[in-house]
Amino acid sequence: MNDYKLWYSAPATGWSQGLPLGNGRIGAVVMAAPLREVWSMTELTYWSGQADPEPAPARGKAVLEEMRRHFMNGDYKEGDRLAKQHLQPGKQNFGTNLRLCEVVIEFVEQGQQPGETGHFRRELDLTAAVAGAVYHGRSGALHREVFASHAGNLVASRIWSSQPGTVSFTLSLVKGTEEFTVAAADGGTLDFESQATEKIHSNGACGVYAKGRVQVIISGGRIHSRDGQLVIEGADEAQIYFAVSTSYRRSGKDWESESRRTLEQAAGKSYGRLREEHIADYREQYDKVNIQLGRSYMADLPTDQRIQSLARGGEDDPQLFALFFQYGRYLTIAGSRADSPLPLHLQGIWNDGEACRMGWSCDYHLDINTQMNYYPAEITNLGESHLPLMRYIEELAQAGRTTARNLYGSPGWVAHVVSNVWGFTLPGWETSWGLNVTGGLWLATHLIEHYEYSRDHGFLERQAYPVLKEAAVFFLDYMCVHPRYGWLVTGPANSPENSFYPGAPRRGSTAAVHGTGYGSDAGAGAV
Repeated sequence: MNDYKLWYSAPATGWSQGLPLGNGRIGAVVMAAPLREVWSMTELTYWSGQADPEPAPARGKAVLEEMRRHFMNGDYKEGDRLAKQHLQPGKQNFGTNLRLCEVVIEFVEQGQQPGETGHFRRELDLTAAVAGAVYHGRSGALHREVFASHAGNLVASRIWSSQPGTVSFTLSLVKGTEEFTVAAADGGTLDFESQATEKIHSNGACGVYAKGRVQVIISGGRIHSRDGQLVIEGADEAQIYFAVSTSYRRSGKDWESESRRTLEQAAGKSYGRLREEHIADYREQYDKVNIQLGRSYMADLPTDQRIQSLARGGEDDPQLFALFFQYGRYLTIAGSRADSPLPLHLQGIWNDGEACRMGWSCDYHLDINTQMNYYPAEITNLGESHLPLMRYIEELAQAGRTTARNLYGSPGWVAHVVSNVWGFTLPGWETSWGLNVTGGLWLATHLIEHYEYSRDHGFLERQAYPVLKEAAVFFLDYMCVHPRYGWLVTGPANSPENSFYPGAPRRGSTAAVHGTGYGSDAGAGAV
């Protein structure tokens, strides 16, 4: 029965075809091929950048009134010039989440001929949160499985063969950032350390530090290190354990030995026990919802074939919808647990680094992306996965008090279109998209949703109500009455990725009514 398995009979040919695992902090995308496996590793707090001081207070309400006068009289060019002068900050060390590294496993099969292939299957079992692969070649069946354990705070894998003494491979680490070093600690262990640095979103010198360890334990055969990689020869079975910790919000040096302690604890248990504890912990969340939509023979086909058939309008496959409903819940559990240090970012917790290289980032977009990550949380009975976002909103509100006071001369708090893990609440560094003054308030509505589902009065009193009240206090002070229409509006403000044409053949970013934004100028705002 494959009702709740994503499975494929072809190898993964890139990151986009990998199978994602996560324990709410560590992410791994497993790209499996017959004789090669790559884990693209991420860690939720592995961020470049730093907390930068906010600019000196602007002229507050005086300059806002001047901007509003120009905007409401249709002089968008002058209004936007003033907005750029007073409300458009420099980027500084905003930062981004970065890929940590890759774990690369190259298998050796005796008697394998160039170009020779055997039967191969890879899968992700949603009921157990375990990714697996099996390759039938000359040396019998080579089995692999991987899981990211929230209970054990690590990623674990087991490799075994139908023929004793035929498990042979090399394991190496490929850096995700420039500041990355790896060393063999003993015959079966690699230690690595790195810093999250890059020069697109920060100055290339600031970022979170990480230290981690990869340990391989074998039955039979031999293991040794060579040129910074581990070499396993003729084993009956191998187990791989990966742990990492970072300096994010950690004082002192205790965090540096955390990975070693994690693997020492794992070594005191059997692999089977670690697996059982992982599945039991995961299913506390996953088993809260079950869905059956009916089954056809299509459910026995590989997942990629089922998707292609659906796109062509092919055979009825109702259980495919149930599969992807549960896959969405799986990703939420894998990426966000009650004790996760941060909420899901722009790519969940998985990050191959390509977005950053293109000038994009893995940050918190407050103009719908962060919200969308958590739209399914409550209605699919995953309210505990919502909690990291609740804490993040609280911290955002604390940081946003300074921005409200310095930029607008207002009480309460405000955040705009993008944020990070360093308390950034200023507008973005271009008025055409950065003056989304309602971004923080929009995100804060998730506090309401969590209370509506949980009915947790303690949460309402201690967290939700104070944050929502201060958000309302800001807008009550910030809004003004439009002199022509009598509407209560915000401004200057815009609605990112929307445009308007103010009676002339040129593009503007915001007009007198919020919701008509994104272009070359900034304007006055929201009803």
